[in-house]
Amino acid sequence: MKKTIVISLFLLLFSPYSVKAKQQKEYTRNGHEYVDLELPSGTLWATCNVGAEQPEDEGYYFSWGDTQSHATKPSRKQSKYSNLEKKQISKYCTDMKFGQEDGKTELDAEDDAATVNWGKEWQTPSTDQIRELRDTVCCTWKWVDSYHGKNVCGFVVTSKINGKTLFFRGETYCWSRSPKEFCADILDLSKAAWDKQISHQRNPRNFIGGHDRGSFLHVRAVRKQPQDKILPALINKMMKYPTEQSVLKGVTQKQHQYVDLGLPSGTLWATENIGADCATDDGVDICWGDKYSSTQGNIRPGRFNIGTVFFKGLLKHYSFYSKYVTSAEYGNIDNLTELEPEDDAATAQWGGKWRTPSYQQLKELADTTNCTWTWVTSYKGQTAEGYVIKSLRNNNEIFLPKPKQKKGDEIYISKTLRRSYNRYVYGITLNEKHNDITSLVSREHACKVRPVWQK
Repeated sequence: MKKTIVISLFLLLFSPYSVKAKQQKEYTRNGHEYVDLELPSGTLWATCNVGAEQPEDEGYYFSWGDTQSHATKPSRKQSKYSNLEKKQISKYCTDMKFGQEDGKTELDAEDDAATVNWGKEWQTPSTDQIRELRDTVCCTWKWVDSYHGKNVCGFVVTSKINGKTLFFRGETYCWSRSPKEFCADILDLSKAAWDKQISHQRNPRNFIGGHDRGSFLHVRAVRKQPQDKILPALINKMMKYPTEQSVLKGVTQKQHQYVDLGLPSGTLWATENIGADCATDDGVDICWGDKYSSTQGNIRPGRFNIGTVFFKGLLKHYSFYSKYVTSAEYGNIDNLTELEPEDDAATAQWGGKWRTPSYQQLKELADTTNCTWTWVTSYKGQTAEGYVIKSLRNNNEIFLPKPKQKKGDEIYISKTLRRSYNRYVYGITLNEKHNDITSLVSREHACKVRPVWQK
């Protein structure tokens, strides 16, 4: 009798069904399954959309920032924090033209459909996490017309590290938790968009769409990870800090002039770039956080870049930083979002109260209610392409040159870090057709600096 009980207990514990249950429990949280694709960030992706029973199901519909679920797609758009008719935003406002900027660049837990519907350990993915999943160095994306014979088309995403897979139903869109002007970033799962980027040989990680916040889309949740465990597991090779030997000759002794454009903030703009001899000279290229010019080309590890990730034979460079970090994906968080004077090239080279301009100062200069921007091919008798920026308040002007030997856009960098994606900082791009504020300037990209005088 005892022997029979022992054998029965053994079969119960070690049967395939028991093993499967254990395995499922290891990859389930709050009743929802997830897959570990061994992505560099450690992100764990849910196998189904919020509200779905199976990967091939659509799941619930949500407008961005609203946690109320809808089994079917509502016919009319609605937004919890946006007035669609007046184009006004009351929360998560990142652009002053839509309301008061509040600095919120990701959904709070109480406004996150994944967190509210699945529990505190789940959240809607960030734009960075979507980019990582779309990065072809980490995963392959394959379109299938019928998933597991169920006549549902979509994408099978396979990890290049461990071969595990996810399925995303095709011709749908999933929200990110990252706002973008009056819209929010999305994961575009339409075959047309995929075919377009393949035909143009564009890396899928760069193809992140945007949708009006009042649209009703799906949510594919990700697991929240302990921040203190992500970075140590990823960095396995340290990089030497670049030396600061390329000090510009005589630049620290030169007197520099500024112009008062009558701007609301009172910002005083320098008349020339760092390293320039005059207004039409484009000066030198400097990486963000470096204090002196780059002698190693336009792309190089920045001063605070500390790590390169290698894993399981797959080489991929991921940047980690020792300073100016707001997300644990990039290092130890210090929440510094603007260059401190000791790391500012303008302060180091020009001294006094000279600083690299902030994002807000660039926006103020680009605001057409403050200044006009006119593209010219010569300035004050000197052959030079660039913009004459003239104040609408007092008619004073400055000139931003474009390098003579460089094709494409010129980038002038700011001192402001992009909070939601720490590899990038804000800047302004110039060419003869446009001047645009951008949040996609790499910290490793050497750019021009036009200083401002800090009152």
